[in-house]
Parts: sequence; C-alpha cells; structure tokens
Amino acid sequence: MTLELELLRLYYMAVSLILDEFFALWLF
Repeated sequence: MTLELELLRLYYMAVSLILDEFFALWLF
C-alpha cells in the first residue's frame, strides 16, 4: 500500500467523522 493511499484513507475517515458530528449537532 502506498503512502498516498494511506493518507487518503485517513483523510476520508476524518471527514466522515466530522460529518457525523455535524449531522448529530444538526439533528439536536
């Protein structure tokens, strides 16, 4: 696995976590 793919995976995970928090704040 290349470094670019690893960074992309970490970035995707971070973005999905932030979006989850955002929607949770929106709903409540």
